[in-house]
Amino acid sequence: MRKGSQSISKVFQPPSQMSWTDEKLAALSKEQLLNLLDNLQTQRESGRVTAQAAEEVARLISARLPAGVLKRRQKAADARRDEEEQTETGTEPLE
Repeated sequence: MRKGSQSISKVFQPPSQMSWTDEKLAALSKEQLLNLLDNLQTQRESGRVTAQAAEEVARLISARLPAGVLKRRQKAADARRDEEEQTETGTEPLE
């Protein structure tokens, strides 16, 4: 039996090591889901999360987000990628 003077300390667990179930994702707001999706990509690029695990969690998150949000995110990601490619090659954007 635990004495009253003993306390349970919370242990921080990084998002990359959490098991993201439907129940946990359902408890998050749209903004939190978007942040998790962004962080997931960062974690994947740094090697903290396997590609397979990242794809599975991204699929679960995407299923909870409205389609319009995902389209805007994809458009913004495409624009950033195009901009980065133009910077690397030194070409001007096509209009």
